[in-house]
Amino acid sequence: MDIAVHGKPDPSMGIDDRAPPRPDYRPLTQHLPSDGPDHLNTRPDCGIGHRVQASRSVLALAIDDECVFAGLQGGDIVAWSLETYELVLSVHAHQESVLGLYLSEDGDLLFSSGGDSVINVWSTRTFDRLYSIHSHHDVGDIFSVAYSPSLKTIYCGGQNTSIQWCDLSKTDAVSTNQSAAHLSKRTHRFFDSRGPDGTRAPRPGAGADGVREVIQGGQVLTFKRDHHKLFSHHGYIYTMLLVRGLLESSPAEEVLVTGAGDGVVKLWRLDQDEALSEIAALENRDPVLALAVDGSFLYCGLSGGALNIWNLDSRQLVKRITGHTGDLWAVDIVQGLVVCGDSNGVIKKFNSRFEEVGSWIAHGGTMLASAAGRSKERLIYASGGNDNTVGIWDLTEVSSKQDEQAPINNDEMVNCLARFVAFKTVSASPKFAGECNQGAAFLRRHCIYLGAKTKLLPTGQDTNPIVYARFSANSPDKVDKTMLFYGHYDVVGADANRTRWNTDPYQLASIDGFLYGRGVSDNKGPILAALYAAADLARQKALPCDVVFLIEGEEESGSQGFHETVRQHKPEIGPVDWILLANSYWLDDYNPCLTYGLRGVVHANLIVTSDHPDLHSGIDGSALLDEPLKDLSMLLASLVGPKGRVNIPGFHDLVLPLTEAEKQRFADVAKILLPQHPEITDRDALINSLMHRWREPSLTIHSVEVPGSSKASTTTISRKAKASLSIRVVPNQEADAVAANLTMYAQEQFDKLESQNDLTVEITGKSDPWLGDPDNEIFATLSEAITAAWSRDQTSQKHQYPPLQRVSKGKDTPGLARTDSSDSLASHIDRIITSTTTSSAGKSKARQRSALSTTVPTSSTLTNKSGVIVSPDASGDSSSDDKPAATAREPVATRSTVQPIFIREGGSIPTIRFLEKEFSAPAANLPCGQASDNAHLYNERLRVENLYKSREIFHLNAQHAFLVDVIGGTPIHPSIPTAKIRTIADAGTGTGIWLVDVAQTLHNRHPRHKLSLHGFDISPAQFPFSSLKSHRHEIQLTVHDILQPFPKEHWGRYDLVHVRLLVGAMKEADYPQAVRNLYDLLSGYLQWDDCDTTAFCTDDPTPIDMEMRQIVVDAVEKLGLCANAPQYLHQLAAQTGFVDARLYANSTADKPHLREPARTWLMQVLRALMPHAMVKSGEVVDEKKAIERAERLVEEFGRHCTSALPLVNLYVLVARKPLRARPWCSCTVM
Repeated sequence: MDIAVHGKPDPSMGIDDRAPPRPDYRPLTQHLPSDGPDHLNTRPDCGIGHRVQASRSVLALAIDDECVFAGLQGGDIVAWSLETYELVLSVHAHQESVLGLYLSEDGDLLFSSGGDSVINVWSTRTFDRLYSIHSHHDVGDIFSVAYSPSLKTIYCGGQNTSIQWCDLSKTDAVSTNQSAAHLSKRTHRFFDSRGPDGTRAPRPGAGADGVREVIQGGQVLTFKRDHHKLFSHHGYIYTMLLVRGLLESSPAEEVLVTGAGDGVVKLWRLDQDEALSEIAALENRDPVLALAVDGSFLYCGLSGGALNIWNLDSRQLVKRITGHTGDLWAVDIVQGLVVCGDSNGVIKKFNSRFEEVGSWIAHGGTMLASAAGRSKERLIYASGGNDNTVGIWDLTEVSSKQDEQAPINNDEMVNCLARFVAFKTVSASPKFAGECNQGAAFLRRHCIYLGAKTKLLPTGQDTNPIVYARFSANSPDKVDKTMLFYGHYDVVGADANRTRWNTDPYQLASIDGFLYGRGVSDNKGPILAALYAAADLARQKALPCDVVFLIEGEEESGSQGFHETVRQHKPEIGPVDWILLANSYWLDDYNPCLTYGLRGVVHANLIVTSDHPDLHSGIDGSALLDEPLKDLSMLLASLVGPKGRVNIPGFHDLVLPLTEAEKQRFADVAKILLPQHPEITDRDALINSLMHRWREPSLTIHSVEVPGSSKASTTTISRKAKASLSIRVVPNQEADAVAANLTMYAQEQFDKLESQNDLTVEITGKSDPWLGDPDNEIFATLSEAITAAWSRDQTSQKHQYPPLQRVSKGKDTPGLARTDSSDSLASHIDRIITSTTTSSAGKSKARQRSALSTTVPTSSTLTNKSGVIVSPDASGDSSSDDKPAATAREPVATRSTVQPIFIREGGSIPTIRFLEKEFSAPAANLPCGQASDNAHLYNERLRVENLYKSREIFHLNAQHAFLVDVIGGTPIHPSIPTAKIRTIADAGTGTGIWLVDVAQTLHNRHPRHKLSLHGFDISPAQFPFSSLKSHRHEIQLTVHDILQPFPKEHWGRYDLVHVRLLVGAMKEADYPQAVRNLYDLLSGYLQWDDCDTTAFCTDDPTPIDMEMRQIVVDAVEKLGLCANAPQYLHQLAAQTGFVDARLYANSTADKPHLREPARTWLMQVLRALMPHAMVKSGEVVDEKKAIERAERLVEEFGRHCTSALPLVNLYVLVARKPLRARPWCSCTVM
């Protein structure tokens, strides 16, 4: 009877083309105490684990398809995104602890029960409180709650052994006065009795002494007096659930199953108006703390750690498992597996034969709650405990028989990053040489798995190899181009500040939406994002050009051997057209950036030595003695003048003048930063400081060393003094020339001292500056990809929660201890403000303003510390500084369109200019991390969302590549001759990606042709710039509605006009006018790519497929859209005067390699289309309900598409305007 429940490496250097099986990863290690039992695994036996921090103990959990909800001690309900693991909701829901959460079967409602004897009902979309239900009786804590959708009735069990129920379909009959409803506001015979003096003690009001106001709203109800069954058990009712299929006479009828402290599980028959009737009682001997049902088996988690398994058909005890040693507070069923968690923080998994198949330590304290659910085809299991954390585990089983060309998801990438971070690839320390080589071999093996041809390139006897990997172009319209991605797998050591790390630096920890570990941001995370993006495109046969990876292992040690090795293997690497790296950070924590310039650097030591041994200042010191430290001090003073001006002759002469375009870019930086950082009050000071740090050279003296010096040796004259300095050089200055001039100038100045000592100038490192062209094709493409990735479509989000409260982070706010990263572009804003103040009085005032400001204006302003998100009760149990805090949602999430900030940096990357010179190719730097990533410091981190978005950006418009692949692999249909095409227009151009692709296609076919590219769109919101350049051809944008006649200066101008996917944007009656307007533009060919309502299906349709398609068809009819747009367009073309009109049908049916991009594209389209279609077709009246229902249908469709092939039917209309044709002017419009 079916019962349904609600709710060590190969050192080979040769190229290896063999693709190994999917790696058997050990998953990510959590930051947990390591003193658990020896037989338990601290690594979870599951795909991946993330951990989020709560303010107090986690007592209840629930999961929907987007969020995990947690009920906390103290009365808060919080939620985290299952995509980014960031806090998205925090409300004070109950006056006392939240003890139970229950998600309705349709996911629309969340029910919460608490220690305040109240049941609250919430909308999961907006988290408005819909109902607040109170009891006539003093039932005490309500531990468990369930909801019957068929009876529309809530059931709850509590501390006084009773079961109560409330019929929500008859709320009018149970409404009550809000002020009198709550038990805390009623008079208690004992606690509110009069004292000896005849008076009552006043009660504290809400908001007094830290008592917070509970969120209000909705209808206040009271349980009917007769909807209350006292002594349902002889103990607290800890758990309950609703089950169908237990009654043979009525299999659809629901049965309530309850478990209590008396050790008994009871089955109850339900009736809307009648009292509960007991069907059966199952004796377990120990208190029942948790229940779960799978088929006909009931699993009971008991106090003491036993798991009792009952057959509900025969009502017999089948098995008693005693594998746990702590109380079993959590039991869940996840796709046939029984997952149990106990009070020792241990989770165990059991299969259908009741055999243990895995275990791990999930919490450092008592595990108190769990929940299981599905999110975007992942099986999610969440656990919570009194360590104030929620563990989120992916229990999706990875099949060993899975097609090796299947898409590789983000969790697998994070899993790989966990393995990668575990290698201590510290290039600066010889003791880690073995681990560096193992890390290189691991990366190479993984590149092979991802489908690349790989090789290890040795760089020297005592240096680490370069990992070389190549993905070959396989798109039908591939071009003979090569993209080179540069990165490094070596890291800075973590031993020096190991005690300041809150996690093991070499065991990846996922906390509150951030990944912590050495190298996660610099540079292992960005490397994997790029590798997985290339592998995605290669597996989809959509990689348009070759992609070569050069990942070195000596970047943190000066890139020793890199230049020579690259030159040696240059024939193997081949020609390079673009260079890309991801080795820096955003300017702040909020705004995506693109870096187009870096300063170079010359590192030097100035060493002054004497022929004398160390001397005593009292015995030997005199004016006649040339002391090395004196000489060095005078020499250093001669290098730099007032305001930091370097005195080397001609040093500043080569600095490039400031152009108007660059001046505007600095102004754009300030324009974006200032609204988000109100503590920056001086716009000009900010711009001036950024200019000096990014585009002006500087000299810095880092240290002066005197051998043998100490506080005790205050009388010694050392025979040697050494100063370490660096000179930051800017574009148009050459590092070699600056190093030579420094050496010459220092020697000249030293000679003027007429000292008997000797000067040695050591040049310890050189790096040329780099300045890219922010207007070139690679920057334009990256900018467009950033806009597409970070500009969020709010309509596709199910949850629309109120904004989280932002508070200044106080000393006691829980959070990982952080400092301002010296690597961060943010640097210190107080230095930005005060460094440009000329007078000491001005500096004093600026510092005073800084000190008095609400938020201290340091890099915390540009990083996340200026406003962390905490629950409204920031003074909860978790006040220790060594625990991570939830972080603020960045402002970009609320903007419809996000444009990257174009920035330069004051730091240096030695290899970027070398690669540009060596391959004669332009470079671009895509920062992946935020300013607060703490690279090179303790608690280095990378936000999960930034890692995922970086992978998405590296795809470089995979959606466009998919649509082009569907219609034949080229943006211009093969039937259109291209030899004479010079002028091209794109109507409804959006981001302009089609024009960029066409420009490249025509440039490859006809390199000498000069093209004119023009985009038209009703809005400029998606277009990256007012104009952009592609292959030296500028693309212009004009804002224009296709339904309006185009300006006459455009008539008859274009050899090719393109339109794509307007089927949902125009009514059927609009098509004739649109075609006429396009006819006027043309002097040549029209290409219109569009689909009809047959596009939304699979090769193995299910009822859900057919239901969605019918909804779309009905909506198309009621909205007046065109059901068969391609066929209608074909007819209109002939009527309008076009000749040679042909309609070409294309489908993914014969392109199985497009399964994943087709599925992604269809789900995106359906998410946008379905809610509107449901409302217009009359399926659903309420828009919010429509969005929620559409999301469930789309998710089900997406799951079906993992086995079925999504059918995208895309038609291409090709038509030609006849020679000497007259335009359709406005007077001819019907």
